[in-house]
Amino acid sequence: VLIPYLDLALTAAPECVEWYEKEGCPALFFPEASDPNIFHPMPELPKIHDVCFVGSRYGIRDKLVTGLRKSGVRVAAYGAGWDGGRLDAKDVPQLFAQSKIVLGVGTVGHCEDFYALKMRDFDGPMSGSLYLTHDNPDLYSLFEVGKEIVTYCSPSDCVEKVKTYLKDDHERERVAAAGRIRAVRDHTWDRR
Repeated sequence: VLIPYLDLALTAAPECVEWYEKEGCPALFFPEASDPNIFHPMPELPKIHDVCFVGSRYGIRDKLVTGLRKSGVRVAAYGAGWDGGRLDAKDVPQLFAQSKIVLGVGTVGHCEDFYALKMRDFDGPMSGSLYLTHDNPDLYSLFEVGKEIVTYCSPSDCVEKVKTYLKDDHERERVAAAGRIRAVRDHTWDRR
């Protein structure tokens, strides 16, 4: 209904570009980004969290955090339903910077097989911590998966990868640094 009134559609879903264009509206793939003045490493602060997650507690999110905790991983979880409660947005950059791993969840709502890009996909790497999220195909055009960010395919895969990277400080920090470099180079709002 609105398409005839649009001069250009910007979408974070690459498959939607073709949908808009079929309706006669020019469209561009325009993923979210991050601000390096807000999300950045804070080397003066210790990495006090093994893993952090920010978002409401439901569905796959609960399975991921609960699975990690049951395996002995310390997870700082914030948002509706978590023991940490709601975290003010202004405190998220410090949480990310003080975490060894920032956990992302790429699914939408209660779906476990529908993925969407999130701003966290850029804020996590920008923070200088290792970013681990769902294996969303859209990320492959934005990051070198396995070298700049890490992805998982299931809750058990998530647990396995977290444990692997928590044991290997050098590799974890190498991936985190590479993710930060890529985010600063390609995924700032100024760059967009």
